[in-house]
Amino acid sequence: MKTIASLICLVTYLTCTCAMREWPIAIDMACSKALSVVACTFEFTNMAAEDYYILTSDSPLEGLYSPFVAVYHNGRHVQYEGLIGFRLPPRKQDFQLIKAGQVISATVQISDAFTFGSDGLYTIRYNKPLKFITGKEMEYEAYVSGITSRIERVRVSEVRESVYIDLMDTHLLTRPVRMEAVLSAQKPDHIVHIDSCGSAQYIGGTSQQQSDTTKAHKLLCDKLQKAYDAVGNNDLYKTWFGIYDGGRATTVKSIYKKSKDGLTNTDVTYDFKNGLDICKARNWRAFTYDDSKTVWLCGPYGYDSITTYCTTNGAYSKEHVLAHEWSHAFGHTNDYADGYGAENCKNLAKKNPPTEAIDNADNYAFYYCYNGATSFEFDF
Repeated sequence: MKTIASLICLVTYLTCTCAMREWPIAIDMACSKALSVVACTFEFTNMAAEDYYILTSDSPLEGLYSPFVAVYHNGRHVQYEGLIGFRLPPRKQDFQLIKAGQVISATVQISDAFTFGSDGLYTIRYNKPLKFITGKEMEYEAYVSGITSRIERVRVSEVRESVYIDLMDTHLLTRPVRMEAVLSAQKPDHIVHIDSCGSAQYIGGTSQQQSDTTKAHKLLCDKLQKAYDAVGNNDLYKTWFGIYDGGRATTVKSIYKKSKDGLTNTDVTYDFKNGLDICKARNWRAFTYDDSKTVWLCGPYGYDSITTYCTTNGAYSKEHVLAHEWSHAFGHTNDYADGYGAENCKNLAKKNPPTEAIDNADNYAFYYCYNGATSFEFDF
């Protein structure tokens, strides 16, 4: 694979490398059609004289478990149809070692998460920043906190790469398959009917897991409506969504409305049984899909250990997680690399314009929780 700086070369497929040379990790990317799939290969090259660790989350190195690429056809965005995970802070095992001068690669079938529905020219763009840490820094973090430590200090490199691929006979390509379709024959173990908020059914889960989740779920519709009603030119809005603008406020209100309407008009499912292997390997607390009626809850991997109801100190809760996940499924929000946690969400809101805050699921969940507080105080 040839590295090309600021140059576009179109053959049967196009490879473009735009990695900034001041960063130690260079990325090459190439995509092609092979039989019934569209696959992309990514090469990571350590250009430095020292070892680094690359965070595999939100990258091809973990597989297609996030929208680390964006796809466009005739200038229109092609929807990502893959999993959307609620990530916990990275651990050492979420990084992959790349030695000085080493090249590591990963090939991903992106047609597993994007529908290539028409013939023509497609743009595939790398969509996430690259996060990494030096070998010495990793040794220090591991020494201080042990092998399961949360890695706080990471370096971030923006990646600007695009690939153009001309596709024919797209009707022969495979289409994304959701877990819901695979598991559709499973019957729920328990169903809870909730006044004015649809019903919630459970697949798997202990009586305690189901009880705690039901308690949180019962609050969602009423508090989503209150969050909708509270949107305005006030301190609470500015803290989580930035400088007030009528157009952006309309977007915020629409996402709360979609979330509330979805829960009111849909019989939703909480699945504690399936997907635990995904939770464990990916370091997730929960996950769902865009336009899904199911949220998969990672009981022993970060969901069970948090409190049931919203807090006002920036800590996560089950209620927060549910508000976050349904904003994905019904409100079509996204997760940004630096969009988890109260401080990171407030930092997104400080940007001008605060575009990412308006699109980030955790901002909606924090606003939802803090809007229910009796006084607007920050103690985190």
